[in-house]
Amino acid sequence: MASRTSSLYVEKEFVNHADLAQLSIRHEAQFDDLREDLKGITQRLDRLLDSRKPT
Repeated sequence: MASRTSSLYVEKEFVNHADLAQLSIRHEAQFDDLREDLKGITQRLDRLLDSRKPT
């Protein structure tokens, strides 16, 4: 019985680690997308500010 219980625990932990790895990959991709969005926003703001500077 103990062997079966420890086997189930190991299987569950493996699944949890695999799920966490997938979640980590997904979050990393979302973070990369947000970073790119922020770059675009920053560039647009810089252009807007430059266009309003008195010459």
